[in-house]
Amino acid sequence: MTELKKINSQHIKSMEEISAVSDKVNNIESTLNSRIVKIEQVVERITKSNMGIDNALVTNVYKGKEPVAVKPENPSTDNKERDPFSVPGLQSTWNPDRGQFKAPEKSPGPRTKTNLLCLSEPNVNSFCKTHRPTWPMTIEAVLQILSLSNNLRSPVDAFVAFRSGPLSNESTAEFLKRFEQAFHRMPTRERGDMEVAYAIEYTLQTHAGMVWSTLIQQGDAFPLHNALSIAWT
Repeated sequence: MTELKKINSQHIKSMEEISAVSDKVNNIESTLNSRIVKIEQVVERITKSNMGIDNALVTNVYKGKEPVAVKPENPSTDNKERDPFSVPGLQSTWNPDRGQFKAPEKSPGPRTKTNLLCLSEPNVNSFCKTHRPTWPMTIEAVLQILSLSNNLRSPVDAFVAFRSGPLSNESTAEFLKRFEQAFHRMPTRERGDMEVAYAIEYTLQTHAGMVWSTLIQQGDAFPLHNALSIAWT
């Protein structure tokens, strides 16, 4: 009888622990779902804002008028009610009167989506002017747009681009050093992709043939990521 009570007590305790874990999982799921909904709403608002600007631009061009610039809202008159996307205590630190988001001069360009400089994209810029979101919501929208565009693999793209060879007047050692540094800038989970392995093997064979031959002779060519780490040393 004592043993039965002990088993029953353990069973009750286990059920309570399972219930507690289940509650935590449900809370996490609810939080994630809420965040996803907010991101989708922001993306939808960005899209609608951009569509409105495009429609106005087409209408003005058709009528022979100059395109009308988007007028930033006046916080003192147009924002009487709190924006539902604003996080209490985290007001936007960006002043739309300062002008558009601009990418650094040495960046590939404001319309290049293979990096995170797409804050200079017109649709994101217009959304920030008209809705004054917080920085967290803006960044979430940018990441969502990149994800939908399948452009979140910029470090991998930059690494694979080394297949084209070294820069002019760049030594093989310098090239291989940059190549290895680019490898470590990639997320860990993507370093084992076949695309990455092919890029390493092709680049070493094509642009550092003597180094590759030495690695083969010494038995250091594989695994390829190890070969890359010692190729320029």
